[in-house]
Amino acid sequence: MKFIAAFLIICGLMFSSCKRSHEKAPEIKAEKTENVNEEVSQIIRNQIDQFKEDSLLIIDSDTLVTGSWISGFFTKNNFQPVWTNRTTLSNTADSLLKFINNAELYGLVTSDYYLESILQKISSFYNKSDSSINITRIYEVNILLTAAYFKLSVHLKKGLQDQLTFQKTWKATSEDSTVVNLLEMAMKSNLILQSLQSQEPKHEQYSRLRITLNIFLERIGEIKAGNISKEIQETKFTINDRNFNDTLNEIYYTIDSLKKRINQLNANIERWRWESIQSESKHILINIPSNTFKFYSNDSMLLYSKVITGKPGTPTPSNFNSKISHFFIYPYWNVPYTIATKEILPKLKKDTTYLTSENFEVLDRRNNLVDPSTINWKRYSEKYFPFRLRQRDGTENTLGVLKFMFSNPYAIYLHDTNSRTLFSKENRWLSHGCIRLDKAKNFAQLLCETSTYNFNTDSLNRYMEIKSRIKVAIYPEIPIHIRYYSIEADTNNVNFYPDIYQIDNKMHQALQNN
Repeated sequence: MKFIAAFLIICGLMFSSCKRSHEKAPEIKAEKTENVNEEVSQIIRNQIDQFKEDSLLIIDSDTLVTGSWISGFFTKNNFQPVWTNRTTLSNTADSLLKFINNAELYGLVTSDYYLESILQKISSFYNKSDSSINITRIYEVNILLTAAYFKLSVHLKKGLQDQLTFQKTWKATSEDSTVVNLLEMAMKSNLILQSLQSQEPKHEQYSRLRITLNIFLERIGEIKAGNISKEIQETKFTINDRNFNDTLNEIYYTIDSLKKRINQLNANIERWRWESIQSESKHILINIPSNTFKFYSNDSMLLYSKVITGKPGTPTPSNFNSKISHFFIYPYWNVPYTIATKEILPKLKKDTTYLTSENFEVLDRRNNLVDPSTINWKRYSEKYFPFRLRQRDGTENTLGVLKFMFSNPYAIYLHDTNSRTLFSKENRWLSHGCIRLDKAKNFAQLLCETSTYNFNTDSLNRYMEIKSRIKVAIYPEIPIHIRYYSIEADTNNVNFYPDIYQIDNKMHQALQNN
């Protein structure tokens, strides 16, 4: 067995050693311009052929992740230098360089697209020492501009950060190879800007946040230039920023404040590039920073409600999708283990009547009811608690009288509450992770009208009146999307909300550290 393992390791090393390393393009110079295109084409052909033979495509120290697309693009174009004509940049090259230089207007980072290297190489087309033309630099500019276009296309469409770690990651798949054809068409029509913009998300929120980002970036330019005009105070929309307690002048006149808002805008723009919500006849969108619930039907909002979401220490999971499959009238509350051991058990050790006063039942591991008076609660702790606590249904139940269920790995759900005064608070991040819904009954009524079989609003009212526990199936199931958008915009307003879970900040820091 050891011999076989050693043999496999040796074979693996031999196989990996067969993969050729990239051979850098030779330094080639020309004295005249007539044959420049032909000589650049020959380098492109040689380098692409090398890449096809299981090598890498490298310029300077950059391994180009779009190597296969670059290879396909230049092969289809007979290895011609499409971004240059002899020693002159094409109009399409000028357009792309302008786009890269303004990448921050799209919430992207200019340095990701080789701008400094490209400009340095363009300035080196001519060798000042001997007045010769550097063919190799022209080749490199053609490759880097192509790579930049492909990276921009993917970043604009899918974003550049991982949704869990926030680290930069390459999100392209084989399906994205259509960008090769996109670039070809853009070249032929000289519409580089428009082709890249076609890759942007079509969500209205994304477009409005992009406009806001451009305005804020313009403000920074005006401040740096010492040109504070009346237009700064006469924006086309109202900015509501709870982070600054409505001291809007601080946002307008302080560069540091503007930069904080720009970082927040960039994070939210990136999240809209991740957005997976498709066209759905009905769906629910819960936004944690604004603590809002919106129930849509064919783009019309059927119901708007306040919600209460998780505290920073027990956050409501964000950025996931599920479907509401059923709801309970007069539900039990099965107390999560952490709440039972960390919050309720200490109370039981002091007052054994707590369970009775709060309408709790005790169940063993086999779901058998246990008489709480027979239990010595002081014997148990967070590490060992062989019971399950369940609060009986009723108007005093923590879940209220309605509980809406959707499959998820976090054991959270949407529910009514008996603590209704909490909805009057501005800062409603108060739960252990579950979502409390202000207009729970209105939502149940809408479900009965649109998504239940043989169970209408009369049935709902009857069961609520007699206080009887029942499970109501929903068909078709309704998509629910829980998100973290700390900025929302409409026609006249841009609303900034606190970065309550510090997700915007974590995204910004991850970009800074990459």
